[in-house]
Amino acid sequence: MTIRGIDYIYYEVSDVVKAREFYKDVLGLKISSESSHSESESSWIEFDLGNMTLGIGSYSQGGPGGTMAAFAVDNVTSAVEELKVKGVPVTMGPEDFPVCEMAVITDPDGNKLMLHHRKDNSVG
Repeated sequence: MTIRGIDYIYYEVSDVVKAREFYKDVLGLKISSESSHSESESSWIEFDLGNMTLGIGSYSQGGPGGTMAAFAVDNVTSAVEELKVKGVPVTMGPEDFPVCEMAVITDPDGNKLMLHHRKDNSVG
């Protein structure tokens, strides 16, 4: 497994609407992508930081949670299999989405790390 870089940093937030206002209006970050559970509630927002992305989201119904870096790898499934052999806990995935594949692992202190692959092969 080779880590190619960091695709994004993720923060779980308790209120996506308030967080959206803070990051967009107060800090002046540009939204590059946004999705929602319903028409009235955002659940995932990506902000363009030039060479990286900041993602914020609310996963009160399950999902990665917490704060983590998403490491870009060439193949998430292969990376997960390699790490399982080494005894690394896998807490989510691999899961396949329209634009990416991801899995979540933990380090010895329980910190979450995402293994991530964009289908367009970009990094950052």
